[in-house]
Amino acid sequence: MISINLSVDKFHLIVKGHAQPEESEDYREICAGASMLAQGLAHSIAKFQKEQDGIRHLLYRGDPGDMLLAVEPEAWAEATVRKRMRAYGDGMELLALSNPECVEMLWDGLPVKPEEGEEGHE
Repeated sequence: MISINLSVDKFHLIVKGHAQPEESEDYREICAGASMLAQGLAHSIAKFQKEQDGIRHLLYRGDPGDMLLAVEPEAWAEATVRKRMRAYGDGMELLALSNPECVEMLWDGLPVKPEEGEEGHE
């Protein structure tokens, strides 16, 4: 199971775990998708820091099955950082909604769940 905890309000992302073969036959693709979205967000924030110098502190730790991104933007840059986090978060939400058997997500403390009657890919 992959666990995604995204807080746009607190400017952090935590991704833990792996999709497993018994959860989905597409487990490799699901893991790759979660990894690419998380790394894409980290890259986007680092690029913004380099180009605009709008980040006071950036913590990134990326190990297989364990990723942490914590951002402390300058006050003037908060809206831009939130916008980037929301954009990548939309992709993470889609991944969680499409694969609830192996991806769980909290977005600003609220669980992302398929609507009743909807199911993920089988």
